[in-house]
Amino acid sequence: MFFDRRRLIRGAGALGFGVTLLAAARPVHAESGYDLWLRYAPVENAERRAAYRASLKSIVVPGRSRTAALIQAELQRGLGRMLGTLVPLAERVQDGAVVVGTPSSSPLVARLRWEKDLAMLGDEGYVIRSTRIGAHAATVVASRGEIGALYGTFHFLRLLQTEHPIEALDVSERPHIERRVLNHWDNLDGTIERGYAGASLWKWDELPGRVDPRVQDYARANASIGINGSVINSVNANPKSLSAAYIEKTAALADALRPYGIRAYLSANFAAPKLLGNLPTADPLDPTVAKWWRDKADEIYARIPDFGGFLVKANSEGQPGPQDYHRTHADGANALAEAVRPHGGVVMYRAFVYDAEVDPDRVKRAYKEFVPLDGRFRDNVFVQVKNGPLDFQPREPFHPLFGAIPATPIMAELQITQEYLGQSTHLVYLAPMWKEFLDADTYAKGPGSTAAKVVDGTLEGHTDPHDLVQRARRGVRDPRHHAALARGLRGLHHAPRAAPPHRRRPLRAHAREHRSAPPRLVRDLLPPGCGPHRLRPHAHGQRRRLPVPVAATRAVGGSRDRCRAPPPLVRSRPLGPHDALRPHAVGRAGLALRARRGRGARIRGALDGAAGPGRRGAAPGRPREAPAAEPRGGAVA
Repeated sequence: MFFDRRRLIRGAGALGFGVTLLAAARPVHAESGYDLWLRYAPVENAERRAAYRASLKSIVVPGRSRTAALIQAELQRGLGRMLGTLVPLAERVQDGAVVVGTPSSSPLVARLRWEKDLAMLGDEGYVIRSTRIGAHAATVVASRGEIGALYGTFHFLRLLQTEHPIEALDVSERPHIERRVLNHWDNLDGTIERGYAGASLWKWDELPGRVDPRVQDYARANASIGINGSVINSVNANPKSLSAAYIEKTAALADALRPYGIRAYLSANFAAPKLLGNLPTADPLDPTVAKWWRDKADEIYARIPDFGGFLVKANSEGQPGPQDYHRTHADGANALAEAVRPHGGVVMYRAFVYDAEVDPDRVKRAYKEFVPLDGRFRDNVFVQVKNGPLDFQPREPFHPLFGAIPATPIMAELQITQEYLGQSTHLVYLAPMWKEFLDADTYAKGPGSTAAKVVDGTLEGHTDPHDLVQRARRGVRDPRHHAALARGLRGLHHAPRAAPPHRRRPLRAHAREHRSAPPRLVRDLLPPGCGPHRLRPHAHGQRRRLPVPVAATRAVGGSRDRCRAPPPLVRSRPLGPHDALRPHAVGRAGLALRARRGRGARIRGALDGAAGPGRRGAAPGRPREAPAAEPRGGAVA
């Protein structure tokens, strides 16, 4: 079939003219995008709007805290805009009241005797129910904690935004991930690494005297989707960020974020004891260095009592670290962990480690360095792992560390900034890529061992705050774990050409350079002194008859078998057309999902109705009808 190009152009022009006239015929509304998903546009369905007005006549929010004031303001703003009428604040309940509070702050909520249900949901969980208080019909948003009540308020307003019926509500929600954190790459001079939307929001030169009003808007947007932490400076940290002057600036930001349930964290330069404290060394095992970190933690917590802890990038891309002193990553992480432990803080230690002079193949570097250290980290340390083994590429398989270090909680790190997806010129939707990663099956403990279960702590039982580190089960891992990794890594080199144009050529060049990577990984991932493993037919799936290692992971008594650490990757069947990952859009202001041991759940990123958005190394809610039986641990960055 042949086309007349001139006719095609004329037709397109006529269509464009018609669309322009149509658009001009409708009223134009200014829309800057600043309000994000909190625009609270008027409810268009007249019948639904009338039903809402009949059911929502007053707002009752007892309490005088800053968070209670935010809940009142959010309900008045949201209901007023969506219903087109002012919904007043009230102290007494009448028909059509919206009551928000906790059993400790609201006698009305306490009289409902929902303590058992609220205890199961935790301080960040909540219920939204249509009920009666005395003789009056009311809608109640209740939680054990004020921040949970705030999350429930945003959920309730989302129901109205989506025109959900509210006559018989019975919603119970709790976050699956305990720490849902954004990692910002903001520098102290106001610039942003991989930043494509202007200068830093923090305006360091104005702090602590003035906090930009946009910080409150930032906190409000994040609280609306359950983000509860923010690392405010770049992982390539300037040591000055830990100085007394910058601690004061951070304290001012922390005060602004606190009413929204957001804790402040700081990226720490590993060499700060030398560069800032004038010590002769930053060796993590040196007693004077350990004391310096303890004193610095005490200084920070004196000004910021709810300080979250440190994010650390060490021995990566030229950054200092424990290997500079012939120490391990566990030694380095533990020195900082001991400093913040008395205050309830955590250390998020990034697994993005590589040195081109040591090993040019960064895809396997984190696996080789961290698997032998499994179980040697303190119980308040998270190993923060990018979703893929390379570096936030538009297409990557899941990182092989997911499921490979069962005694160590993992935080997943996702990128929001569009570093590899057109920077500021393309509009992309990241959720499908993140969902594909979280749904990926690692086979670490058989089928169903998804990356999501590694992140939220349920796969390895990281749920008890008093027994955070649990040993891996004895015996041989499911061989499909290794096969899945092998297929995923091979898929990296056989991916469809779906990357943005400015990245396609480097990706193809990388694939040509590393054609032999998967077979080489089998050999290189073995610890020193371990010979090739004997192979036997696959015992669980005779259709494939995959070769599997006989001695993949064993521990004798309480000692460590030196060949136990990195389970080898094995060859699987030849790749088929459906083995490659589907192309998805990704961005880079890092979202970090961190699996942590502790009560509750954490996933930096998307949570249902109760939680989670950020920048590189940073991070993202959905409703559930019934509360989980037990709280789950986890974290996301």
